[in-house]
Amino acid sequence: MYIEKISGIISTADDEQLGALLASDEQVQQIWQMLEEESRQIGVPAFMDRLEPETDLLQIKRQLTTIPKHRKILSFKSYAAVAAFFVAAISIFFIWESPKDSYEHPANTITVAPLASTSSAVQLITDDGQSVSLETKSTRDTVMLKGIQLRTAANELLTEPTDSTIRMSTLSVPAKETYRIVLPDGSKVWLNAASKLRFPSRFTGDSRKVYLDGEGYFEVVTDAKNPFIVETDVTNVQVLGTRFNLRAYRQQAAQTALVDGSVRLTAENGSSILLKPGHAASYSQTAGFTTMPFDATETLAWMDGVYYFHHASLMELAEVVTRWYGYSVKFDRDLLAHQAVTGLMEKNNIANFLADLESSTGIQHHLVGNILYLK
Repeated sequence: MYIEKISGIISTADDEQLGALLASDEQVQQIWQMLEEESRQIGVPAFMDRLEPETDLLQIKRQLTTIPKHRKILSFKSYAAVAAFFVAAISIFFIWESPKDSYEHPANTITVAPLASTSSAVQLITDDGQSVSLETKSTRDTVMLKGIQLRTAANELLTEPTDSTIRMSTLSVPAKETYRIVLPDGSKVWLNAASKLRFPSRFTGDSRKVYLDGEGYFEVVTDAKNPFIVETDVTNVQVLGTRFNLRAYRQQAAQTALVDGSVRLTAENGSSILLKPGHAASYSQTAGFTTMPFDATETLAWMDGVYYFHHASLMELAEVVTRWYGYSVKFDRDLLAHQAVTGLMEKNNIANFLADLESSTGIQHHLVGNILYLK
């Protein structure tokens, strides 16, 4: 609460509670005076005055790009700039607490649950009823299905038709996993957790069409005569050769972020826009298309196991938690679900995120099986 007070982000309710405690509790007064004295000695007030959360986060991301990919997460906290960002936003100086022996589950809760899945493994399912579970380890394997040969290695799938019949298949990536596929034309797609991609065994005709439910990053092979089309529940993305990220989870606004090249987005109502590199477009049935610049480092960070969020509600973050960790999330009150926070989430370390959350907001957590309670 001290950091929140001096940084100016303390809520009205907490500020009033703090004022009452300082006026009536001698022990609280002594602790507060000690914190003020220590902060003066190390120059915290001046430091807080210089904080610019968005700028500090950008500096962190720029430093991360200079680190070898496999060290980005492990080395993150070694940078001095981390302190600036996390103190201003969602911070890092706490310890993961073991679950308490007794916990009273709230009677009225808001729940965000993962989508039901028939398998915890990455699966390829063909329209004619064939299916195979795919290894996510760095092992090479070849699997033969009727009319399709599958080659897998290091979280990647390459399909090759073995006859002239066109077969539609769906690559299903469950919660907690990511996977990459090389399509018949050589285009590559990275799929985020809880995503599905439907595609043909070979592309024919004057277009290359696939169907996405979830989030994927596309690197499309250029073919001017045969445009590449990604269909979702609400929009179609048409490209010739480009790199873009498409997030189209059900019940959420679809967003396309163009890294380079050119894409045309068409909505179910027939409206369309041409997107420029460095810009993202969101579409919802109520608001239509909206465009804005985007930060590629942030938007594509999920491929390295990092999720950045700015002023996001905990309800939004709960959706990510269900996809990345496979937990259902229960809030004990509506107001909590809509509380906004800023920071980042690491796919391999939910403990840090939950501890950050408790340290900076006072929100407590308790994990029971696959249910995460927040109160």
